Amino acid sequence: MKKIRAGIVGGTGYAAHELIKILSRHPMADIGFITSKSETGKKVSAYFPDLPADLEMQFEPPNQNEFQSADVVFLCTPHGESQKWVPKILESGSHVIDLSGDYRLRSSESYEHWYAAKHTDEANLVKAVYGLPEIYKNQIRGADLIANPGCYPTGALLSLIPLLKAGAIRPDKLIIDAKSAVSGAGKKPSQITHFVEANENLTPYAPGHSHRHIGEIEQELQRAVQEKTAVIFVPQLVPINRGILETIYIDRPVVKNQTECIDILKDFYRAAPFVRVLENQLPNIRMTAGTNRCAIGAVYDDDTDVLILINSFDNLLKGASGQAVQNMNISFGFDETTGLI
Repeated sequence: MKKIRAGIVGGTGYAAHELIKILSRHPMADIGFITSKSETGKKVSAYFPDLPADLEMQFEPPNQNEFQSADVVFLCTPHGESQKWVPKILESGSHVIDLSGDYRLRSSESYEHWYAAKHTDEANLVKAVYGLPEIYKNQIRGADLIANPGCYPTGALLSLIPLLKAGAIRPDKLIIDAKSAVSGAGKKPSQITHFVEANENLTPYAPGHSHRHIGEIEQELQRAVQEKTAVIFVPQLVPINRGILETIYIDRPVVKNQTECIDILKDFYRAAPFVRVLENQLPNIRMTAGTNRCAIGAVYDDDTDVLILINSFDNLLKGASGQAVQNMNISFGFDETTGLI
């Protein structure tokens, strides 16, 4: 197989930084260009000093002519921006992997509901493949447009879909408590992400049924079992650099046996190199930080008849750039672990 040429649009954020690191050592991909409106002309390795000094590239302004020379373009742009670029990139003949939320939802009505904005590229919205490799690998192969999942939905869906498909749990009133590193809020500072606000603190935000990732989670759970699902979601910001830990509470599960639930998960992910199902321990954030893995554990409590699922993963890797490269590998026919282990 010959190497492919990759481009990155929006190259200065946390996810883009991880993506550059992965692609710079990927044996089957070369980085052709990295764009940034704010840092145009600056050397990429000067902006990110931990990158190899021999990475001589400079940030470029977005240029439609560059798209024609790329096999794949990664969009590390905010939601609302990606949909402006996707039609132009696809028209140039390149594949697109979008790390924003612009193509994750399957209808413009759903997008407008959760993002409070109209979608301007409905034709491609309905064609996009949801890029959760462990669930949609066959659809990802050869796909022109891949919507990289959100960070919170990644862990929730990997934990819940196998048990829903097996009939081990019901799809109603799933409670997800999710704790995320500050990097998950992006590079642009806000009141809750300033050091003096985040340090030695734990801040819940958008609790209940208001966070936009709920639309994504409910959509994919419903697609998995063809039943309406209801999610209560409480995200919380914790003062660490990277990582997510999700605790999911399932009242009155159908299968009331911890070992059986773990066996269902292990069987479902027996050929999944980036999902680790734990038997005699529970996930923690350090276990998966700096990797493209998701760890999942389960506990059943007899006294309350509640099944508790716990997952951990790196929000910048399995929750963003690592998963994006995993999608690239599958789409272009490489081993999905290439450049990631």
